Amino acid sequence: MYNILESNIKFNSNGQILSVLTLVEYSKGDVRVIEATNQPRSGYMNIAHRTDYVLFDLLQEVAGYGMETTDKNKIPTEWFNKYFK
Repeated sequence: MYNILESNIKFNSNGQILSVLTLVEYSKGDVRVIEATNQPRSGYMNIAHRTDYVLFDLLQEVAGYGMETTDKNKIPTEWFNKYFK
């Protein structure tokens, strides 16, 4: 089980998930931002067009199978201030 510190989920107007960002601590001091979107990417998790996800399970899947991102435009500023000083 992954240690998820925070998450950020974006929805469209129909309630479908567009993207999920998770802030994951893999080991002490090893904190990474992992992303999954509804756009298919080879080798990484993508979010299916459905609305019945169980939040805990979804975040665990993203942490395990999503793609690490370092794009500062996608990562909430609060996360930088709190975890990446």
